[in-house]
Amino acid sequence: MTEGSCPLMIKAVLFDLDNTLLDINLSAFIARYLWAEARVLARIGRTPVPVAYAWLSRCYLAVDSATRQDDLTGRELFDKTYLRLSSVPLDDPAVRGAIDCLEGEWIDHLRDGVTQARPRPGARRCVRRAQELGYTVALATNPVFSPAVDSARLRWAGLDDIDFGLVSTLENSRRSKPRCVIRDSRIRGPRLAQGRRLAREHRQARGRAGRARGAT
Repeated sequence: MTEGSCPLMIKAVLFDLDNTLLDINLSAFIARYLWAEARVLARIGRTPVPVAYAWLSRCYLAVDSATRQDDLTGRELFDKTYLRLSSVPLDDPAVRGAIDCLEGEWIDHLRDGVTQARPRPGARRCVRRAQELGYTVALATNPVFSPAVDSARLRWAGLDDIDFGLVSTLENSRRSKPRCVIRDSRIRGPRLAQGRRLAREHRQARGRAGRARGAT
């Protein structure tokens, strides 16, 4: 490819988090986090912890389903599913306060042990270099966790001071990976518009390249 022949100009760089910018045993973290969340909600709903754990698992599976047809954010679908299963409204201030305490004050207990969450060598330098080159940087992690849980993992990665143009979360996304996170976000703003435009241009460029290959 010669200079100037590229069909698009890169304006944004999207980074994954888990096992890209952060070394982590993700399966262990998810299991431990769900169990901790289940213990909180089981006490609120007066149900056995394994039952609350099963309900939470079904909520996360619903959010992560590739066959979703709704137009809800992940948070809206998660809360709606849990309410249907348990009759516990997760948006109730008292319930939300208990979960906020878990995610804000207690979650660091999950960093060590089998989770083994540590900054990945070179990750910070890579993100900073992208910013120095003038790119918008976004954190396109699978949006199945709340902003607080994403913030905790960013802190474990040593990247909580980075100005990401977008961090995909349960609250701002309507679909999980591999669907385009930025396209599905409700967030608006000039920096993120660049990312959405980049994703659209990339799809168009791939389509043109495929048609060109088919014509040869």
